[in-house]
Amino acid sequence: MLFNFATVGVFLGLDGYDIWQPGGSCQEMVSRSTRVANELAELYGKRRNFRGWYLAQEFADWLEPNELTKAYRQLADHCRKLVPHKPVAIAPYFSTRSFDDTACRPGWQRMLP
Repeated sequence: MLFNFATVGVFLGLDGYDIWQPGGSCQEMVSRSTRVANELAELYGKRRNFRGWYLAQEFADWLEPNELTKAYRQLADHCRKLVPHKPVAIAPYFSTRSFDDTACRPGWQRMLP
């Protein structure tokens, strides 16, 4: 396991539930990922080389407030409560609008503290 190597920093990923599948829901993603985060925090949260969390679900249409933005925020807040002072990295969705800083900034600010 990577945690046996003190010099390797590790970001732990949460559940890879596919919210884009037919019938997928943000609430199911939050529920599954919360359970995984709880378990990972208990097992590895105090390890020296635990560097933070990784939320792997990509998001689309994120320039407008939506359910996924709220779900990401809820998960990030939960992770920060479990192991304070550790960053939460996210998997952004790439589109040509991603190059427009003025269009993207409001979406990032809603999602990230």
